[in-house]
Amino acid sequence: MPNRASASKICEGIFEKVYMKIAIVGGGISGLTLSYLLRDKHDVEVLESKDRIGGIAFVENIDGLPYHLVGGHCFNSKSDVVLDFVFSVLPRENWNKINREANIHIFGQFLPYPIEHSIKDIYRINPELAIKITEDFVTAPGIDGFSYANLEDWFRGVFGNSLAELYFIPYNKKIWGMDLKEMSADWVSGKLPIPDKHSFLDGLFRDVCDDMVHSTFYYPKNVLKDNLLTRLAEGSNINFGYLVKKIDKSQKKFIVNDEKEFDQIILTTPLDNSIKFFVDIPPDVKSAASLLKNNKITNVMWKTSGTSATWTYFPEPSTIFHRHIHVGNFLRPKMNLTITEALGEVPYEKMIEDGARFDYLLEPLAFNTSDHAYVLHDGHKASSAKMVSGYIKSQGVHLCGRFAEWEYYNMDMCIRRAMQLASDINGYNQKRKANTTEYNL
Repeated sequence: MPNRASASKICEGIFEKVYMKIAIVGGGISGLTLSYLLRDKHDVEVLESKDRIGGIAFVENIDGLPYHLVGGHCFNSKSDVVLDFVFSVLPRENWNKINREANIHIFGQFLPYPIEHSIKDIYRINPELAIKITEDFVTAPGIDGFSYANLEDWFRGVFGNSLAELYFIPYNKKIWGMDLKEMSADWVSGKLPIPDKHSFLDGLFRDVCDDMVHSTFYYPKNVLKDNLLTRLAEGSNINFGYLVKKIDKSQKKFIVNDEKEFDQIILTTPLDNSIKFFVDIPPDVKSAASLLKNNKITNVMWKTSGTSATWTYFPEPSTIFHRHIHVGNFLRPKMNLTITEALGEVPYEKMIEDGARFDYLLEPLAFNTSDHAYVLHDGHKASSAKMVSGYIKSQGVHLCGRFAEWEYYNMDMCIRRAMQLASDINGYNQKRKANTTEYNL
């Protein structure tokens, strides 16, 4: 059972507040974290449209093998508050700690990730290009003091033209499916390891490692039966198969589907869908919601001949796959399992045809196309999300999570946002210095 005493220490200082009946719409990582943190003080009901928990972090059991329907969900955080909370729910001894060994397939070879630390390897293949990459990088403007109009300019300004054109631009065009000049660079901060010029040059002479949060990560030892989601769900009131269609406000109460009454509503569902719950939506809000775009992901899980890598990235247009997630290497003992990902809705036959080009992909075991997978940061994203979320919040409804807030949040940030919101609702005393930094995001 979760160590509730340890978890409560993280949220100590809570003021006594009025008991409320709260609906949380969506049983993914955000909704379950909220339920876990609110249910001791309030009557909380999670309204989940599917017959299972997890959202995009759900792991399906395929004949005893873990199949991630979207991505390959592992966990780490630079926040001690988040780490303490997660390990109070699912203790550290219930996780495998994995060292990331990612690589990039380029020049027909597998080079170490991140690519800016692989210049020695590029030099062995193409000395002239390696020298040009180095010249471009050390003379690039960088981040400090500069703003960039779009994502392509950001990659060129931060990494230099040569490295941007070799890897960052083609890879990101592949995963986003659009011209990077039409994308904002605002979301990139914290998502990529950014070497300064000293560390870049240091990498020319010795092996160096990035300090990105997922250079090491945690993966549940018993991912199919005893993971963070299942622990958070224990003791929660989850109404499975309940599809929210309408939210009305009657005086100080919220009425869901003309039948359920609540004091408070929290939406963790996608913003473009959530707006449809409300009646008499202003035309400008409807128009803004229609401009919110996201990408779907299609993937296949394969039995393989094995690889030592944890991830492999494919910037080249010669394959539809942008990433292979070698999820079998997250397990103990290790297994020969890989998930191949491609942007959008891709027919099964096309996925199998492309997979046949890789000798280590032996047998397809499962296939899935997601609904919402990634927020698309195009030119409309910021203003449209602000207008739609602003309207929903004006109705007294909270938003929390990747698609509810329409931000590129990983699991770590989803948990942080849920902890912040739960603290606000519970009346958390944020005077403690250590926690103020974490919750004032």
